[in-house]
Amino acid sequence: MTKKDVAIISEPKENVYSDLLKFALNNCVSFSLVWRDQLKFNNSAKEIEENLKPYLIKEEYTSKWPGTEIFKSKAKVRYYKINQETIKILESADSLYNWLCPDRPEDLAIYLKNNNCWLESIAHEKESYIYIDEIPIEKIKEEIPKLEIK
Repeated sequence: MTKKDVAIISEPKENVYSDLLKFALNNCVSFSLVWRDQLKFNNSAKEIEENLKPYLIKEEYTSKWPGTEIFKSKAKVRYYKINQETIKILESADSLYNWLCPDRPEDLAIYLKNNNCWLESIAHEKESYIYIDEIPIEKIKEEIPKLEIK
């Protein structure tokens, strides 16, 4: 089965970003963030890492994650539970593309119960996609009406 992806054409910011996170809280179970080896993170990124530790599901050392494959280096991709506390941490950014080094880990991705990716983002490229195989586009439009997608 081929995944159907829909591009997010305008960065989810402020209320739209909050609605996106609320949707994730109600429909998804986990998310991932990326710490690339070749990048230097500042104290705010380290604080996010510490605050998320209790919710860590697993960590992979890899060169590939949703939306990205890098060569000649690797990154730690950490997967976390979605709950009220982790959503508050994700709300520390006021937009989807603010998940960017040096202030934050990168490339927020959100997963469904079956571990399929629902949302992927490539923050430095200002690109993001949602997959509509399992959650109908109508439900997304109804619950996040200002999310601009095509």
